[in-house]
Amino acid sequence: MAEPNIVAEFSTISGTDEELAKYYLTENGNDLERALNMFFANQSCQDDVIILEDEDSPERRVQSEPVAAEESDEDVICLDDTMETEAASSSSAGLPISDTRSAGDRHLKLISWNIEGLEKEMLKERTVAVINTLKRESPDVVFLQEVIPLSLNMLQERFCDSYHVFPGGKFAYFTAILLKKETFHLETVLVEPFPNSQMLRNLIIAKAKCQGISLQLMTSHIESMANQSEERKSQLRSIFARMTGAGTDTVSIFGGDTNAKDREIFDLARERSDIEDVWETVGSPPESRFTWDMSQNDNLNMNGGKPRLRYDRVYLHQKTKSLSPVNFSLIGKERLACGMFASDHWGILTDFKVHQDSTSASRGT
Repeated sequence: MAEPNIVAEFSTISGTDEELAKYYLTENGNDLERALNMFFANQSCQDDVIILEDEDSPERRVQSEPVAAEESDEDVICLDDTMETEAASSSSAGLPISDTRSAGDRHLKLISWNIEGLEKEMLKERTVAVINTLKRESPDVVFLQEVIPLSLNMLQERFCDSYHVFPGGKFAYFTAILLKKETFHLETVLVEPFPNSQMLRNLIIAKAKCQGISLQLMTSHIESMANQSEERKSQLRSIFARMTGAGTDTVSIFGGDTNAKDREIFDLARERSDIEDVWETVGSPPESRFTWDMSQNDNLNMNGGKPRLRYDRVYLHQKTKSLSPVNFSLIGKERLACGMFASDHWGILTDFKVHQDSTSASRGT
């Protein structure tokens, strides 16, 4: 584990957060110079992950083939059926979470989850638990944050046949979007870096059609740390502008780890006046409020502190009522056999009812 003074020095020089500093230092044997060299080399390569909206150019398209795993014996993860069975049996929730669906209704199911990929302790077991939850719930859309190349490989191995898998980066940690192939007609996917981010943060935007509805689906891991409040709000402003500027016929959904305090969201009330906070729309259920809840989740040692925050959120914007949120619940709350939870964040499971009169006769057109 990296020494606190080295972590602090890395953070000061790079202008990034403590978790990213720990990642680079651990990868480089706590050698500060090597870690900084890797960080700045990776930062200069971020242009490689920008995906342009030019579908006629094959070399510009998103590649969803597995990313090569790092060459380290301890990092190589072999995902086998035995491991999945053990992880599933350690969960108290063996069935999908109940929803409000009725026969004949059309629904869109979405999960957003920061899966704590930067924490290497029990990473294999925890990622398998995430995979098992996704398999059990079978969502149409998955927004993931804090994905690392190794966990991405595991996700692609299990879901490449049934989902389009789009990572938002190649290095350190990043976000990803998974779209169920049978649900969507995919149009474009692009990654937009936040120009002033010091933590390599960006926004993935997927445009697709589902049941006759044009959708803009977005995820991000917004800038963290208390001293980055203004940058955090700037990134959220750009997301809200994207949502409201998508066009009359487009429904926009954003889900992700905002790292935002309630007061910061309040400061953006004007920018999101036409945007629904899905948790609020379904009645602000108190049991689903805190997605980062150290009073229940002990994956992180908070030195006795037990903060409870609603970092993770789902937002909806639509000019015509095409979707109605009908459920907002938390997942990943089962303690695993290894003694940890799948992540230090609870995942969000949302369910949207698709209005029949907003869809065309043919699905996915």
